[in-house]
Amino acid sequence: MPQKNEVIYNRSVPYNTEAEIYVLGSVFIDNKIIDGLIGKLVEDDFYEPRHTMIYRAMVNLRNNGNKIEILSVVEELKRLNYADVANISNYLVEIVDSVPSTASVSLYIEIVEEKAIERKLLHNMQELSDDILNHKYELNDMLDKVEDRIKEVTKLRRTSDFKTL
Repeated sequence: MPQKNEVIYNRSVPYNTEAEIYVLGSVFIDNKIIDGLIGKLVEDDFYEPRHTMIYRAMVNLRNNGNKIEILSVVEELKRLNYADVANISNYLVEIVDSVPSTASVSLYIEIVEEKAIERKLLHNMQELSDDILNHKYELNDMLDKVEDRIKEVTKLRRTSDFKTL
């Protein structure tokens, strides 16, 4: 058990590679899924840089009215000057092949969302921790800043779908 002032270094940033892969793979299998993703997920919600770029390419294709297929995503990645285009085709095939079922895509999306929110919260808390350790603010100002950061992250969590009146 760590001592009071001991730092634990064997922790990692929250992410779930499988969920990210399943979300992207589900879009390849059923292009209509991208419509449900836009507005729920943004590029930065993907932890893996390759997944961020793949999602960006998919959104661009959708916004331009193009079909989302492996070849069209590769071409869009080339257009976006993605550095590792030479190795991406095989990876995209692996993504599609790994999807167990598109029926569970909402679960995969939820996991990606949750991990992204956890990372944003972690980032905010690290910044606040640095501010405290550096005595950057007076106590009341610091408490206000903590409250603002918590509210900022809490707003990211959508607990239900919007309903029309």
